[in-house]
Amino acid sequence: MNKGPLVAVLLLITTLSPPAALQDAGGGPVPAVFSSYSVLAATIEAPFAELIENGRQREEYVVTGVLKLSGGGSTTFENVRITTRGHTSLRETECTFPKLKLDLTGSAVDGTILDGVGVLKIGTHCSDKPDGPGGKYGRWPNEKSAHREAFVYRLLETMGVPSLKARPARVTYVDTGKRTRISEPIVRDAILLEDDSEARERYDARSEVSPKQFGSAPSVFAMPDLARLFFAEAMIGNFDWCLRMSPADTYRCNDTTPIWNVLGFIKSEGMAVPLMHDFDIAGMVTTRHTWFPKVFNRAFADSEAKVEVLAQVQRTRSVFPRDLLDATRHALAARKAAAYRALADSPMDDTGRTAARTYLDAFFEAIETEKAFYRPAIVARTPVLADAGGSRPSCPDEAPPGTTVSTVLETSGDKSRVIVLDALWQWSEKCEAVRLNPVWVPTAAISENYPTR
Repeated sequence: MNKGPLVAVLLLITTLSPPAALQDAGGGPVPAVFSSYSVLAATIEAPFAELIENGRQREEYVVTGVLKLSGGGSTTFENVRITTRGHTSLRETECTFPKLKLDLTGSAVDGTILDGVGVLKIGTHCSDKPDGPGGKYGRWPNEKSAHREAFVYRLLETMGVPSLKARPARVTYVDTGKRTRISEPIVRDAILLEDDSEARERYDARSEVSPKQFGSAPSVFAMPDLARLFFAEAMIGNFDWCLRMSPADTYRCNDTTPIWNVLGFIKSEGMAVPLMHDFDIAGMVTTRHTWFPKVFNRAFADSEAKVEVLAQVQRTRSVFPRDLLDATRHALAARKAAAYRALADSPMDDTGRTAARTYLDAFFEAIETEKAFYRPAIVARTPVLADAGGSRPSCPDEAPPGTTVSTVLETSGDKSRVIVLDALWQWSEKCEAVRLNPVWVPTAAISENYPTR
């Protein structure tokens, strides 16, 4: 990506809007159902077999059911319109029990825990397969993923990062269908999630950014908000997102998908607030990524989670100016104790808690000090070589500025041997050499002073 014009825009915006401390996530009043992090017990009665069979084929397929909530007195909501939702999770190869959306506009919610809620999204258990990421996208295939994802939303709120409201739940699904009936009630962990449209109202936004009309993030979002989001995605080990920062930016984006899993709520004053969402294949949920060996060199750090976190943390150095980087990481680091308190209080399983702690440990280690954050990096486009003599390149494409490297393993003449971290996804699945072995680069191309002071 050509950073010249982009950096100029960033510097202008950050001059106009000094990146002081991070602001709270903001938004208006929160419905009572999302005012607690305790596990909410719920029962949904509906013809689920019918819904799942038809809902995979027809997005608009609707069944009517009943929602019952327990805790502080049972509350029943009749005439609930229920549909399936999701993208890849709707595929039967991914989830045998897809995500749901409950339309409560025909129910009496006033004065209840759902007062102010018109639509409630349910993140279900997906399936009952054995532990471990699997399928095409590496999802965690059973109910443990739900409470892990609920923790991610809580963590973002704790860190002051705008997102949807969420709450862990324990849901009993009762199939009321007459022809294709699931004989026994299914009781599984789940996550209750705020609907996009209601989050937009909470932020008092007049409209939402259209993916089809999206040009580049700097023209829509304030730079401090973007920096906060970039660091937060690194913290949770999430790669299932993209925001095109310039027309030439191809990091996790393409021409048809310039914005993904990021909502843009346009405020009355013109700029939009970015909300990150959808974390069912984030590292904190899946514990690891099945595609890892196709992109990164495992030897760069002492765990895959640390490599993933470092990759996205280090990428920020190629996107934002130094003053904004420092202000953002310092503000996030100040919330470290609160992040670990939220983790300790989460109802997720022990394996998930260990994975989440691993990502958190790696994140704070990567941002807390200048030495940890400003690692050696390639500062000018340069070839990646198989030997010190430079007789042949290891990769067909040169390393772009911002490519992070390890401390020097050895030197020979004007070359240094290093392990490369493909933070910019320059060689994803294209260059085995940087994923398996150290390589040689010109010593003069390596510096910790990136971006320049």
